Amino acid sequence: MPLPTNPALAALTGLLVLIAPLSASAVTVSFDGVPPPSSSFISAFFFSTDYRESGVTVRPSGGSLAWKTHAGSVHLEDLSSTFAAGLSMSMRGSFSAASFVLTSLGYDLPVGNAPLSDNIFVTGYRGGQRVAWMGLTLPEAIGARATYSLGADFQDLDELTINIITPIDVNGCGTPCAQFDLEEVSLDPAQVPLPASLPMVLTGIAAIGAVRRRHRS
Repeated sequence: MPLPTNPALAALTGLLVLIAPLSASAVTVSFDGVPPPSSSFISAFFFSTDYRESGVTVRPSGGSLAWKTHAGSVHLEDLSSTFAAGLSMSMRGSFSAASFVLTSLGYDLPVGNAPLSDNIFVTGYRGGQRVAWMGLTLPEAIGARATYSLGADFQDLDELTINIITPIDVNGCGTPCAQFDLEEVSLDPAQVPLPASLPMVLTGIAAIGAVRRRHRS
């Protein structure tokens, strides 16, 4: 597309180009780039570093980021020396967390024993302080898949964490005791406010253009 020849119009076009990136759209972290599990110590160590997708940085804790049952997910489990037990998510600016999809891979428990307390914790932080929290109990049924919506407290965050712990009210757990696949984490970047002086600047540019046209006529 040819550039405007009118200097005032060209300046206005430049401003609009600068303004466009300020309107960020919601993103869904699909984990499509997360690798499969590896028995290689070097690979496991390498992929314990950050994973980045759609402007979101994902950092594992307690192990490495990898998928277990299918690509396009990340596997979390407790009591593991390979897979991560938790992860944190952050963006360049603040954001709101909307939802995530979880597929249970069940428990390794004695027959008739089941957890009675929450063992998955979702936490939102702002300025290093916890401002939002949600706990849930991993479903027992293997393959149970559900979308979990996060409440209004999960807004204007700097960081979102999702962690799984070993149930504290059961005995005889295997290793791992509980595990699940995480998919489709939906985040909404905060809208960057326009400068307060922008309307005055645009008015000034329009006035300059009008004066130039009058002088030419």
